[in-house]
Amino acid sequence: MQKRNHYVQEKKAKIKKVRQLEHYLDHGIYEFNNELRVLFNKTESNSPILDSSFDTHDFDQKWSPQLEEGELESWQKPLEVKNNKHKLFRGNMMWFCSNGDIKVFSKTETLTICNNKENYLNRVGNYAYFSRYFKLPELIYQDDDKYQLVERYIDCQRKSNQDIPFILKNIYDDYTSYFSTMKRESRLAYYTLNDLLKTSSNAIQVEHVKYMFDNINTQLFEIKFPFIRLHGDLWTANILLEKEKNEPLGMWYIDWDESGDYIFFYDFFKFMWNELDVNGHSEYYECYLNGEFDNHFKKVFDIFQLEFHPEFKKDYFCMFILNFLLDDSGRMPYELKLKEATDFQQKILLNDNYS
Repeated sequence: MQKRNHYVQEKKAKIKKVRQLEHYLDHGIYEFNNELRVLFNKTESNSPILDSSFDTHDFDQKWSPQLEEGELESWQKPLEVKNNKHKLFRGNMMWFCSNGDIKVFSKTETLTICNNKENYLNRVGNYAYFSRYFKLPELIYQDDDKYQLVERYIDCQRKSNQDIPFILKNIYDDYTSYFSTMKRESRLAYYTLNDLLKTSSNAIQVEHVKYMFDNINTQLFEIKFPFIRLHGDLWTANILLEKEKNEPLGMWYIDWDESGDYIFFYDFFKFMWNELDVNGHSEYYECYLNGEFDNHFKKVFDIFQLEFHPEFKKDYFCMFILNFLLDDSGRMPYELKLKEATDFQQKILLNDNYS
């Protein structure tokens, strides 16, 4: 019952928000996906932006089994957005971001309505910085008063297993180029893990993850590693592909909200972890453990005159998680980070398949 009430209240709140912003949506009949993350025009039900399981009607019905056909409550019904002369945007999907921002997608553009000035400045700053080194959707327009941004919409396609080599190669090439530039321009800061333990406001909490320290060789706590401004949440969901005849043509990076200064290999391990934890794709981590990425990591470490030790592969991964926990500059509450670290312990450290 509590879960049902939470779902109903969240959906009602989002319906109210949609009604406030419907002048950004084209006319039509709209539904929410199961997670209430996306509102979509029913003509866009096959969009790759949506999760494949989005049958909102059936999902809502199971919360009210006592209702007869034709007696759906207002919050269970599809939303009708009517046409009028005062449309500010012709969106067909609305995405509710975890930080309170809202994205509206049209056929050619993506509008971001930022929840506050901080979010807006963060997005503008990330675009100004990272677009110099990575391929981001083009920023077309920004409104400093309304905290709104408009980017070129990428007509992305669903990713398949055939696209993985293309994605991995692009990530490796883009990041090694970025690292080389940072090294050449001396735009690096060097810290040890012990430095982080002395300066992070989260350090007092890490007694809950003693198992993480036990899985990191003690000598790695004393080595100075470069910390670089990175994406912070890299995985396939934050990568867009354009294709022609099912062949990938271009790749874009999106959603830089968690960007910050992290240990240089952070995004590589974040990719592997997100894919395993969220998508259930363990093959990236298994390839890493089996040494298939060793040469790539050796070349990346070499950029910073560091030596990659294959025998420390698990240690490096635990260093990434420890950096994730100790980072106190992001928006994720520590309690959620601790839960993710517990998932990491269960899925990796205590998994007999990876021992």
